[in-house]
Amino acid sequence: MLSDPLAPETAEHAAKRIQASNIALAVNAATLAVLVAATIAP
Repeated sequence: MLSDPLAPETAEHAAKRIQASNIALAVNAATLAVLVAATIAP
């Protein structure tokens, strides 16, 4: 954690945070797709 919560984050930290967010979104989308496919499948 940053010692100063108001300190601007570094570009590297921002990139890691954005990448983690994108991975989480991709996992959620994949899970939803599987659930929908399982529901629609005969």
